[in-house]
Amino acid sequence: MTTLLNATITSAGTFFGQPFMAADPKQRFWPQNNNIELLFGYGSGGTSIDVFLQTSHDGGANWKDTARFGQLTTSSARAIWRASAADSVLDLDQQFAAPFSSWWRVKFTVVGSYANTTLRVNVVDGINLVPASAVPF
Repeated sequence: MTTLLNATITSAGTFFGQPFMAADPKQRFWPQNNNIELLFGYGSGGTSIDVFLQTSHDGGANWKDTARFGQLTTSSARAIWRASAADSVLDLDQQFAAPFSSWWRVKFTVVGSYANTTLRVNVVDGINLVPASAVPF
């Protein structure tokens, strides 16, 4: 299991997790072939949180949404397992079939101020992901 994000949510805004890449550069991470789970621990306050798994084909210069966990408002555990043909507008808790990609990160948008609220995103099955580096691929 690789933890892509482990954050405490406090204020409104758009935030980004650290980029990750495959530990073995000969392997590729395809989220549609792995179990991606989100654990949201709601404390108090806030309105909603949207969470996106993003991919970059150019070493982090440009990012594209690949999967979406939407409208988190109460404590929950979710897993993405369905695939959608959508490319830019993703249905809640769905993903599209992403092409080969080397870098991955979590983006989350928070509406409202929260207290005692946590967010964690894990890749449960599949290849080992490690923090991405600025080394060209």
